[in-house]
Amino acid sequence: MKQYNTIEIFDNGPLVILKLNRPEKRNALNDEMVAELQDFFTYLKDESDAVVLNLVAKGSVFCAGADIDWLYSLKDASKEQISTSFSELGKMLFMLKELPQITVAMVHGAAYGGGIGLFAACDFAISAPNTTFSFSEIKLGLVPATISPYVLERVGRSKTTKLFLTGEKFDEKRAAQIELIDEVANPDMQAVNYQTLIELLLTQPRHALREMKQLFKLVDSGEVSSKKYKKASNIIADLIHTEETQKLFNRFLTKS
Repeated sequence: MKQYNTIEIFDNGPLVILKLNRPEKRNALNDEMVAELQDFFTYLKDESDAVVLNLVAKGSVFCAGADIDWLYSLKDASKEQISTSFSELGKMLFMLKELPQITVAMVHGAAYGGGIGLFAACDFAISAPNTTFSFSEIKLGLVPATISPYVLERVGRSKTTKLFLTGEKFDEKRAAQIELIDEVANPDMQAVNYQTLIELLLTQPRHALREMKQLFKLVDSGEVSSKKYKKASNIIADLIHTEETQKLFNRFLTKS
């Protein structure tokens, strides 16, 4: 497995753990981390047989958003150069969203700005107790433009308007209430809670999990149409023809 400077990878076969590894910078995103995440996501998409990607972070916080030093370094850059830098951030989040693996983020400590975008682009987001969230971009005279598609898909505009406009901090209970996160881990069973989810996912047929991701993309892409239900039917047809599904059918029929 390739070695990186800002992330750590633990490849356990069907489960891959991706750990943000800039604890001295509160795991803030910079151009190097964005590039390394892009590189790793390309590997996951094209070469890995992993079923589940578990996104975690080293240190006391999940991710403090964009690195202020990185942002400040762009002050003398041209508009085109700045746009390119943030396009790369947007591309990285899109690559995460489009991965064939089921993605599970475990958030702890704090998640601000782009850090929220990271877990919002995942299939599941679980928060540890005593975690703080903020769309902090407005405090720096910016807006959460790059992360907004993933946040709004999870939450909707009405629940985020005030949070976007004020940058106020809120806790994991509020995050769960507005459905920004899926679950708050039990403080006494934190590891057990989210490990149980991962273990449950790993028991499901791998080929069906990957097709489920395709189905999500299909049904999330707007209103119902004849083209859409035909594509959904093709997904079922493809699965029925797989050797794995045939084996599961036979196993079920044998038990009946």
